Amino acid sequence: MHRLKLIAYLIFILLLSSCRNDESNIHNDILVKVNNRVLYKSELDSVMVKSLSAEDSVLFVRKMTHDWVKDQLLYDKAIENIQDNEWIESEVERFRKELILSRYESDLMQENIQYSEIPDEECEEFYNRNKRQFILSGPIIKGIYVKIPADAPGLKDIKKKMTDINEESLDMIEKYSLQNAITYEYFMEKWVSFEDISKKIPVEADIIKILKSKKSFETTYDNYWYFIFVTSLLNKNDFEPFEVSKPRIKEILNYTKKKDFIFNLKNELLENALSKKQLIFYDESLNFAEENSIKK
Repeated sequence: MHRLKLIAYLIFILLLSSCRNDESNIHNDILVKVNNRVLYKSELDSVMVKSLSAEDSVLFVRKMTHDWVKDQLLYDKAIENIQDNEWIESEVERFRKELILSRYESDLMQENIQYSEIPDEECEEFYNRNKRQFILSGPIIKGIYVKIPADAPGLKDIKKKMTDINEESLDMIEKYSLQNAITYEYFMEKWVSFEDISKKIPVEADIIKILKSKKSFETTYDNYWYFIFVTSLLNKNDFEPFEVSKPRIKEILNYTKKKDFIFNLKNELLENALSKKQLIFYDESLNFAEENSIKK
């Protein structure tokens, strides 16, 4: 994260401090000059926030210009006082190589490895082989959640039906909720985080413990009734269900394909370099000649 921030800062400074030495440029475009470096108005235009008012735009240009000037003066002072220029050049070159490699690998994968739809069978096979990697960090549930005003008509009958829901009572609860409930959430066919549901209930109680024994929970607070009914419940540290893990597994398998592509490309480049005798090893123990490929 620190490196990303540094990259962003360097790019920004480079953008603002681009050196133009062509004397044929229109001088009206020049905002300020510090020694042999010039800041042009067009450079600020490219980073100008378009929604600013005329007054704010003037303030923006003034601030950016002053900041640029101070950065250039600090840079000049640093050049005068930093003696280890060799180390700096080495770090710049190393960083430049990392940027180029990162950009090139990204471009290659964009061109050659499209995000593909991984078959469910392949995902399930991966899941079964690596099940211990998919452990729940918290409880998950299937069921319904309802919030109803305390003065809603027919509330007594709905409270009874919420304790043991079947197909018939669920239909009645849904119709009732459409007319009277503040909130009705149906998640019987998908797993949801228990924490996300419990946050909606403004009382302190061991709800998960109650749900394990009764499958239903109800409470009242500030003129509202809150209901949860669960059809399925999995605890923290249980195995994640396959349907929950599947999106993440697809990302893992696609990433693996991309990684394998770069790995094979490096091996191919190595084989070509060896066949063309482009490599010279001065320590034969480091020679690739007797190896089939680079280790991952």
